[in-house]
Amino acid sequence: MGMDTRKLKIDYLIPAKNGLSLELATGDVLRIIDEEGEQVADLVAFNRNNLAEHISAPQTNKLNSRLNLRENDYLYSTDCKKIFQIKKISNARVHCNFLFSPCGDADNAIRFPHQSKGTTCLGILQKILAVYAIDWRDMLEPFSIGLHLHIKDDGAIQTKAPLSKAGDYIELATLMPCIVGITACPQDRNLCNNKKLKPIRIQVCTL
Repeated sequence: MGMDTRKLKIDYLIPAKNGLSLELATGDVLRIIDEEGEQVADLVAFNRNNLAEHISAPQTNKLNSRLNLRENDYLYSTDCKKIFQIKKISNARVHCNFLFSPCGDADNAIRFPHQSKGTTCLGILQKILAVYAIDWRDMLEPFSIGLHLHIKDDGAIQTKAPLSKAGDYIELATLMPCIVGITACPQDRNLCNNKKLKPIRIQVCTL
């Protein structure tokens, strides 16, 4: 599973409940690795030359005609431009989707009214992307890697424990220069991360 170290540009372990921002060039390959298993990562991305254009949940879902994405699918921007192509999903059982917004204080207060505030994906994204002055409303459509959502017969959505194992990864080929924010999701109020928060490893290489 190791990348060619001669081409490796970045190898960084995001601690639990933290995040990382980085700038990617066209041709970079981004690998997101679940170090210990059962840990979700959220990713947002912005056109480096036009920050108003960002990764889009509805455009990606519509243009791929599926909710859980697969190898060779594209991640599209608000302008229907291709930002990434999924080159590899090491474990085909792992869900990769755009169904939910990043957890934040506002939605946590509604979903979990009797639990105290804590770290959120939206809060992490705002912190790591602060230097770019990106509005938080443009961070509400993340690509969620490992988020296991089950749609019941009555249409209700149930969050279940991730299906990822230690070392599972996804590889994205970068198709436009972009700014990326990635979180090791801190949601511990349900089974999103199976009640244990863990790190995410990020690797970037050039072809």
